[in-house]
Amino acid sequence: MGSEMWLDAVLIGGGLAATCLAIHHGVTNRSPHPKEFWILGIQSLPFIVLIFAFIVDYDALRLVRSHGSPDLPLHYRVSAAWAGRAGPLLLWVAWLAAVRLWWRRRPDDDSMRNRLGSGVVLHFLILMILFIALLLQPFEFDPDATRHELNVYLQTDLMVIHPPIVFSFYAFCLLVGSIALEGMINGSESHSIHEEQLPAARAAFFTGTVGIGLGGLWAYTVLDWGGYWAWDPVETASFLPWLTALLVIHVRMTPRPDGRESAMEWAPALGLLTGALAMHSTLVTRANGVWASVHAFVVSDSEVALPDDAYLRVLSLWSEGVEGAEVFLEFTIMLVLLGAATLLLARNQAERVHRSGADTLLTRRPFLAYGVLLGISVIHIRSASLSVAVIAIPVLILMIHDRVHTVLWSSVGVIIMLFSRWSWHLETVEAGIGMLLFLLPWLLAPEEDTLPQRPNVRRLSLFVPLAGGGSFLLLTWLLLLAEIDGPSPEAHEAFGAILIGLLAAGILTYSLRRSSERQRWFVLGFGLILSVVSAWVGESYLPLPGNADQLIATSITRGDIARFLLVWLILAALPAIAELVTEVNARSSASVHSQPTLLRLASHVAHAGILLLLIGHVLTTTLVDRVDPSHQVTLIRDEPVQHGDLIFTMRGIETSVRGEPIFDDRFNIGDAFFGIVIDVGDLDGKSLGEVRPGVLRFDAEESGSITPRSEVDRLVMWDGDVIMILDLNQMSLIMNDGLLGGLDEVDRVRLTVYDLPGSHLVWTGWIMIVIGSMMTLNSRSITTNQSVESE
Repeated sequence: MGSEMWLDAVLIGGGLAATCLAIHHGVTNRSPHPKEFWILGIQSLPFIVLIFAFIVDYDALRLVRSHGSPDLPLHYRVSAAWAGRAGPLLLWVAWLAAVRLWWRRRPDDDSMRNRLGSGVVLHFLILMILFIALLLQPFEFDPDATRHELNVYLQTDLMVIHPPIVFSFYAFCLLVGSIALEGMINGSESHSIHEEQLPAARAAFFTGTVGIGLGGLWAYTVLDWGGYWAWDPVETASFLPWLTALLVIHVRMTPRPDGRESAMEWAPALGLLTGALAMHSTLVTRANGVWASVHAFVVSDSEVALPDDAYLRVLSLWSEGVEGAEVFLEFTIMLVLLGAATLLLARNQAERVHRSGADTLLTRRPFLAYGVLLGISVIHIRSASLSVAVIAIPVLILMIHDRVHTVLWSSVGVIIMLFSRWSWHLETVEAGIGMLLFLLPWLLAPEEDTLPQRPNVRRLSLFVPLAGGGSFLLLTWLLLLAEIDGPSPEAHEAFGAILIGLLAAGILTYSLRRSSERQRWFVLGFGLILSVVSAWVGESYLPLPGNADQLIATSITRGDIARFLLVWLILAALPAIAELVTEVNARSSASVHSQPTLLRLASHVAHAGILLLLIGHVLTTTLVDRVDPSHQVTLIRDEPVQHGDLIFTMRGIETSVRGEPIFDDRFNIGDAFFGIVIDVGDLDGKSLGEVRPGVLRFDAEESGSITPRSEVDRLVMWDGDVIMILDLNQMSLIMNDGLLGGLDEVDRVRLTVYDLPGSHLVWTGWIMIVIGSMMTLNSRSITTNQSVESE
């Protein structure tokens, strides 16, 4: 180790040594280290020092010279800390330490603090991350290194707060997983584990809602997407642990089927899955070359040809230096947590089968069990799809170790095979054979002497969060694994429509829980008929904005999907909002000593917020094809041009450079701005406002390179926003003309316009979900939760 790395050895090496002490004490004494507070401080110290180095622009460090600058505003110097590979890892370690400290201090008594273990799992994760950070040498001295500019997309206010909140979300997700794993190792009951992980799951859901929402706001206001969500791989990956955290919170609502285990037994496994998918999200962000993403600020220089399967690509990177080792380690931790979840479910399942005295498929029909296992394995090998195998093999193992008559795992396997075909992982024949193999044990099982029960719609609706949410999780996960060369938003929207409609129907039934069984069946039947009719013949009677007539699948248009979803979402939103208003009125009229529980209000706020957000999503994302040329319009100087229901008039081109008051009043970064002044009016000639979309230019002093960044402008109206974006390639030519003094000759520009009615519903719904999830953070009682949800 050279003298240029001594600071890495002191800071990160010290963190590694302190973490080893915490792990050793936890393993040998089964309790937290008595000096754990100091250990957590030592673990956080490297990130604190790195932040300070960027703030003071300590340019003796190679990392500071690569991403920092004394000309940056103070808060952008902070965001420069997570521009490289090592900075986010140290940020993650600091958040894991903070989360561990929060967990130690959360309960009121010492016995609660040590009930489920010593934090060994969390400290082990910190050890692994610190080790990779040490190999990346974030504190290497290199005062002669060439100075570079901070990524232009990180030079925004939202990117100062979005990455830290997202990493806090990942830290809470890993806390949920570590609690479940320690509980599993200690042999704790599922109910006890769930009671312990529930506060962490609520914190994860809250931070995830804030973090993902801020990322959407960044895309909405900074990127040239023309919207808040585009199913980009990184944002989709962060959505997966958010979904599992939601399932952990809702699993307590699932009723106890007669003669079967409570869904509460799934809670620890869902907690482990939450931790695994948090590691998976980091993997997607940092495994550049595997997924193409606009969020990928950390770029790999490898030009090696990679396999077509996402996880095979991940494994192929293991020899690519420190970066490859990091990705391989993250993938390994994800697999370990998935394996632990499978083992936990199998252990609980074995105890249940033993109590019932029944035979498992493996013991009663071993040839059939091994035949199914062999057949599914052949399908995975033939398709070269490790991605599907990682998801399907645990389900297959659980199926052959369950009772012969159980249909649960067969159904999950069929869903995985179906979704694998939808996501192009498997060919039609392969998926069909796979579905048949999963169904075969159930089809060949002898009939059980059980009387069929009359379906209870209220009871069925309580399965929707787990069944519908779990299915949507599988679909989104498999689609993400197929999107290694770019996102497929149409697939997410088309295939997920039925599942979102199912979730809306579940919330609708929950909102009508005080109604009679007959009334609930009537409303659901009415919704089904209306949604199908609206999708089938609604094009002529229910016109929609955007690209409603565009085919998104064979004979299915965006409008068909939108009308189907809007019927269910609006039907569910109306009683949900009514319940929220009723609950607020009840709380305002109740005395101080008889206030209803806050959890009930939080549930109503979050449910109404989710529905409003989804309605806005349908109007602003499902209906909009952002690459369709219909959104482009050519403006000619001083000539009104109609586009949709708006009139655009280009008045001129404005330019400004740093040092000029007009530039300095608007920007605190960049070197020059080129914009188009546009008047916007309606068809009646009424002026709606003036917009100035353009391009912000960043000049690198040492390298001499010029980097443009599109500056999006919006026209805010009562029913939604109109987003205007200038073509970046065209603006580069205009900038060159500006440098040569030829702006007067530019008489026309190409403008991209996205009219997004309903966009306000997205942000209103998001704020409501944030408020609702924040209300649950101080609640600890699981028993209270169950009683609240059953009302």
